[in-house]
Parts: sequence; C-alpha cells; structure tokens
Amino acid sequence: VIPPEGCEGENNDCELDVVWNAFIRGFLSSSKISNQGRSIEGITQAFEQSKYLNTSDRN
Repeated sequence: VIPPEGCEGENNDCELDVVWNAFIRGFLSSSKISNQGRSIEGITQAFEQSKYLNTSDRN
C-alpha cells in the first residue's frame, strides 16, 4: 500500500477527508450465491441513494 501524499512518520500518519462512504450489512452467509447477490444489491443501493454521486440533475 502506498500512503497518500502528505502522510508522514513511522506509521504514515495523516488525516484524510471522507467524501463518500456506504455501509452494507448482512452480506456474509454460508451461501456464495446469496453473498454475491446481497453484495451487488447493497452496492447498487449505495450508489442509488447517494446524493453526492447523483448525476441525474447534471446537464
């Protein structure tokens, strides 16, 4: 892992501004097919619900 510019010190300590994040819960189970479906649905919902990433208002 390459630390971002501006990170210094032994542990590459720095603060990063978080612009956007998402929380996807309940996507780990014993079924790989179910895990994949839940993961895809969670990511899709995160993008659809994001005001930051909403591009429908742009020309």
